[in-house]
Amino acid sequence: MTKPENSELKQRRVLLKKYSTPHQLEQLLTLLKRQSAAVQLTLLGKVTTAADHKNETDHEWLDDFVTRWRKFATTPIEYGVVTNPEIGTIFIVGSFADMFLQEINGKKIGSMTTGIYGVLRGLGIDQEAVNAYINALSDGTYLIILRGYDYELRSFNERIS
Repeated sequence: MTKPENSELKQRRVLLKKYSTPHQLEQLLTLLKRQSAAVQLTLLGKVTTAADHKNETDHEWLDDFVTRWRKFATTPIEYGVVTNPEIGTIFIVGSFADMFLQEINGKKIGSMTTGIYGVLRGLGIDQEAVNAYINALSDGTYLIILRGYDYELRSFNERIS
């Protein structure tokens, strides 16, 4: 990673990526083990898409994935499941999970019709991109949210592209 300039250290930014297979998530997990920067990561996915072709149930695969992630994580890994009327049942794992799992009037934000949209917009993602990511999530694509300084995200993005 190249040495950052002062302007790159002032504000953390958010980067969203889409992945279509659990294998790609496994590669991401391997990269995270080697990543020295303190990039925050959150993973969202439909529960029905979480199992690989090994006949594992969704929850077995996800529990194993989270357990391995927690082994090298420097901060606690939050984890939860919500049912969203527009998308279906989704899991949320990582640094921003609490934003989706927080309750308002007894209902988790992620389970509200516009909850996921609101959280992503609140992270600074533009409206068109949010709509595209929500559609992809609804179609079974995994959504990765990365938060870090520009130089960290550039380095990370180069390695996962």
